[in-house]
Parts: sequence; C-alpha cells; structure tokens
Amino acid sequence: MYVVRPIQYADLPALEQLASQAPVGTTTLPKDRDTLSSMIAASRQAFQSEVEQPGPERYYFVLEERDTGTVIGISGLEAAVGMRAPFYSYREQVVVHASSDLHIHNRIPALYLCQDYTGATLVSTLFLDRQHKVPAQRQLMSLIRFLFLAEHRQRFAKTVFSEIRGVTDEQGRSPFWESLGRHFFSMDFSRADQLTSVSNKAFIAELMPQYPVYVPLLSAEAQDVLGVPHDDSLFAYGLLENEGFANQGYIDIFDGGPTIECQARMIRTVAESALYQVVIGDVKDAKNQDASSEEAGEYLVCNTRVNEFRGMRVESHVLPATMAGQPASLMLSAAEAAALQVNNGDRVRAVAQPAFPRIR
Repeated sequence: MYVVRPIQYADLPALEQLASQAPVGTTTLPKDRDTLSSMIAASRQAFQSEVEQPGPERYYFVLEERDTGTVIGISGLEAAVGMRAPFYSYREQVVVHASSDLHIHNRIPALYLCQDYTGATLVSTLFLDRQHKVPAQRQLMSLIRFLFLAEHRQRFAKTVFSEIRGVTDEQGRSPFWESLGRHFFSMDFSRADQLTSVSNKAFIAELMPQYPVYVPLLSAEAQDVLGVPHDDSLFAYGLLENEGFANQGYIDIFDGGPTIECQARMIRTVAESALYQVVIGDVKDAKNQDASSEEAGEYLVCNTRVNEFRGMRVESHVLPATMAGQPASLMLSAAEAAALQVNNGDRVRAVAQPAFPRIR
C-alpha cells in the first residue's frame, strides 16, 4: 500500500538517495545536502502556516510504501514563483522584418527573456526511485498534488504551470545550451544546472542576453529541440496534457524544454473532484452486490487536512447521498481509512482515476 504525505525532516536520507539518481536537468532535486535540507524546512513551514493567499510557500510530498516506511518518490508545488528571486522564461514571438521597396516580408521567430510567470503556481520536482518508476505510482504522485490544490485553493494562484525537462544527450549535453547559453555563461550545461539549484539566481539576469534571440541564428540542432520534452519526461508531459495543460509559447531558458500551463479551475483533477463522506466497509462485497454501478472503480483520494495531508489510490465504491444537500459516500477499507487518517463520517476529496497518457 502506498500513501502520499508531506515531507518530514526524517526523510532527508531518502531524499538524498533520490537526488543521487536524478539526471542532469533536474534542477529542482539537486545533489546537495544543505539545499535538500532547506527544501524540507521550507516545506514544513508551508504546511504548518496559515495561508490566505499564495506566496513563496513550497510544498513537497513524498510517496511512502506504508508497510516498510520506505520513501520512493517526491513531487512538489511552489505556490507563487518569483516572489523572492526572479523567475525567468523565454517567450517565443514572431518579429516582422519587411521592405516594401524590395517586396520582402519576413516573419522571424525570436525568443524574449521574460518574467511572465511571476506569481503563478509551479508544478515541480516529480521524481521516483528507478525501481518504482511505474505508471501507476508516477500518476499518483503527479495528480495527488491537484487534489491538495483543489481542497486548499486559497494557497495557490489562478495560473498553474510546469517546466518540462528539455532534450539532452547521454552525456548530459543540451543542444540549446550549447548554441546559446554557453556563449554567455562560459560553462557547461551541468554546471549552470547545478548553480540554478543551489545558488542565488541573480547571475541569470547578469549574464543572459537582454535582447531578443533570433531563432534562425541558433544551430539547426538547437532549433530542432525547442519546446521538445526529453524522452524520460514524455509520460509526465502526457499526464499534464491530459489534465488540460498546454504550451503557450514559453520555453526553459537553459535547455529549451516546453513550459505548459493551465488555469487552476480548469485542471481536470480540480474540476472533476468532489467531496465525499467516508463509509468504512468491505469494498469488494459492495461491488459484488452492485456490479453494474458505473461509480465503482479506482479513485485518487485525499483527506481534507493540510499538515496531516494524506492521499492514495483506492479501488472504491460510491454510494449515493441519502439526504438532500449531503455528499455522496465513498467506501474505504479499514486499512485505507487508517492510511488516510479518516473515520466514518469524515470528508475526503476524490476523483476518478484517469487513463494513463499515450506516449507519442
């Protein structure tokens, strides 16, 4: 049985183990103990704070194998980026160069350094231990965050976005970086990647070109990977696409990976989730008695708390409301209720588990 919960200080060794497996380009999971410890401290403060509007809070969730207590994954939400340090992206726009005398009219794509996502909520840090990187667990860790967001809307912004890891080769070389960033930073992509994880990001503004970058001036290899996800990120990309996220013309300033966004209220998990009343019982027996019910199946479910948040996947059965104005009931086994820290009559938020994305 697997359960998602807020990260704790005792999870630092497990977090270090996960970070040691993270490939180049995973800027939100650095191989630096002090930075990881700071991540946990920031998350603990966020979960324990009373919040009326989104700020610089960072919420990190871990996936725990309940029987052993082993932490096998992490995911995160940053409530509002750019509040304490600038958050940069490249926005792709078309520039028109024309000459009426020569009858020439050229539309040239260009990249503009911007801070357009300042104040938006960032979906970040989805990573699982390589031995547990199966679709079901990856989906759980990705989507359970949106149940938390749905239940605690005041903590998050109206716009939610995610930076998807861009293309790098087996040596960690980024074609986009080699064609652009290296000329201004005079360092390898892996070094720049490390600096963004563990140091003040002021160096980005100090060194990045402030003028538009004309895309045709980049190498052909760099142009080919603009807005293209890394193969290892296609599943995560597909999960978010299925939730309603789409590219609006923004890319990562380092590896050129796509940035995708969605209005929080339009995220599928947020829009389709609902509150249910807990009924503890024998789910299999209930299904056998009503095998034709369309509301029997797999659900992602969480309790309604903050610091004691718990979420998981369950095979459940929805019972219709018995009184007007009351929510329907969601049947949980005793073990599932214990894992979620809920009792009969408590409220939980749940959504039907969607299909896995098709990898293109």
